[in-house]
Amino acid sequence: MKNGLPTYSINIEPNSDLEEMTKAVSKFYPLNQEIENSSFSGYQVLVDTISAKFDQLLNGKSPSLYDQLIDELKQEFSDFKIMREIDRQFPNYAVTIELSKQDLADFLIYKTLRLRISLLTGFFTVFHEEIIYHKGVSSMSFTHMPVITTLVSGNSKIVDEHGYYFKQVKAIAEKIFPEHKFFGHYLLFFTKLKNGVPHGFLDSQYGTDFPLYNFLFDYDFVSPSLSVIVQ
Repeated sequence: MKNGLPTYSINIEPNSDLEEMTKAVSKFYPLNQEIENSSFSGYQVLVDTISAKFDQLLNGKSPSLYDQLIDELKQEFSDFKIMREIDRQFPNYAVTIELSKQDLADFLIYKTLRLRISLLTGFFTVFHEEIIYHKGVSSMSFTHMPVITTLVSGNSKIVDEHGYYFKQVKAIAEKIFPEHKFFGHYLLFFTKLKNGVPHGFLDSQYGTDFPLYNFLFDYDFVSPSLSVIVQ
């Protein structure tokens, strides 16, 4: 029990893909070196990768493979909202599909599918996310109750009971990015790295345990006003 919340431990079996990604982090971040990211040569490669993506956007274009990805997702998910997230300040290709939205008296609930393709490694991940906005709770009171609760999982019995949507997103990503391999979200969130700071976070946060996900796939899911549950 920590801060009134239950703590969990998991046994992680040896995994070559996980080991490969963990080693990749050391290529782009100065782990255990107690220096700022900007002073590390590998981190400049990460920054250059983001700059190359935005150079295309500033020239009125987006990467052709990303456009192809969006087109195929729109065809497959024509009844749903597809959110282009190519402009995220991170070395990734990101897409979110909104599967449902419920506006209740005390909560606003979104159920989505997220696709994150790492531009630092040859891996991508797909996962369901249920986002619950607690109405009437301001950001000033998050010490007592989270403003947002998000549930990250590999399936959603309510909107994707048989995993069809999940499988379709995965299949489309594998088709368009054949050099990338799928890796499940669970170990990405539960594999924590210490003495390093992912892109998008403050150097003063050195010493915090960050998920592997945040180093290689995206900078989201870390906020004092956000409670994250991973299944």
